[in-house]
Amino acid sequence: MIQGCGRFAVNVLASAQREISQRFADPELEGQRFDDLEFHFGKSGMPILAQVAASLECKLVHNSVQGDHHVLIGEVEHAEHNDRSPLLFHRGKYHELAD
Repeated sequence: MIQGCGRFAVNVLASAQREISQRFADPELEGQRFDDLEFHFGKSGMPILAQVAASLECKLVHNSVQGDHHVLIGEVEHAEHNDRSPLLFHRGKYHELAD
């Protein structure tokens, strides 16, 4: 889909959005991940989730196949952020930033 439209958004989830992270990781919810989620379309027309810590709207500039993954490189055309703490996931666990 990204290759077709040439644009994508990166939503940096806030620490209170663990449920959304789990929803997007669930393969059984393919095609239903945005159901009942609050979002708006950003300046580029890409979906920006509500209450995220930050969002980046990007133009696709390169796509590289690495094994069974596509590595997408985008040029950021618009970015927004706020004071919400980001959701962190490392080594199979969720974490929070320390003060």
